[in-house]
Amino acid sequence: MRKQPDFRELFFRFFGGKPRKVSYAIRKDSNRYHDLIMLNSLIHDGRFMRESIRVRGKRVSIPLRRDCWELPHVPLSENSAEMYRTEARLTLSPVSCIDWVFDRDMRIEKNGELMIESLWFYRDLFECPEYKFIVLEGFSWKGLFTVDDFDFTVRLTDLTAPYLDSEKKQRNQRPRD
Repeated sequence: MRKQPDFRELFFRFFGGKPRKVSYAIRKDSNRYHDLIMLNSLIHDGRFMRESIRVRGKRVSIPLRRDCWELPHVPLSENSAEMYRTEARLTLSPVSCIDWVFDRDMRIEKNGELMIESLWFYRDLFECPEYKFIVLEGFSWKGLFTVDDFDFTVRLTDLTAPYLDSEKKQRNQRPRD
């Protein structure tokens, strides 16, 4: 069998290393589907609250907290490790319609967050060939964002540098003068 590129190695080499903010957009050329795979790897397990989504004109902004899969886990003990996290924003544009689909037996987390499993593109060639859907999907829900077929933008922007929850808790527990 011929040797193939190692996606994991490429992903860690490009994004990994020391914690830093990530800004990543899906390009409109032939790299679109490759970029989608990279973006999926960045937002996988990201969490957001549906009420926090903002729509301005045809731009949709989704504030989310994402696990930084691109960074190495930090050992806490022999049997556990911690992941870096960051606050981020996923922006989709131009969106003409948003539809939500929830399974009947869906349970939303106690804090009202939805967890992202994947992001993908879909076009129904029979019912609506001129539109494409960006599908943001969780384990028992889907958000369908209707966009122009050829000219749309999907961008992830980290708003904070990646942090460890343990370090954040330590900072918050320090006595103040």
